[in-house]
Amino acid sequence: MRKAFGDRARMVTADQGGHLAYLFMENRCANDIATEFLVTGERPRLDVACPA
Repeated sequence: MRKAFGDRARMVTADQGGHLAYLFMENRCANDIATEFLVTGERPRLDVACPA
C-alpha cells in the first residue's frame, strides 16, 4: 500500500501493542501528529515511527 500511494500519503506507526484508538493510547508522538493533521490538514514531511 505504501508503494501504491507514493508521496500522496505518510505512514505513522507507534511502537505500542494492542488495538487502541486515537487519543486513547498513551503515545504523545502519534497523538500529536494525528491532531496536527486533523486541525491543519498538514502531513508529516516524511514517514514517522513513534517510539514507545
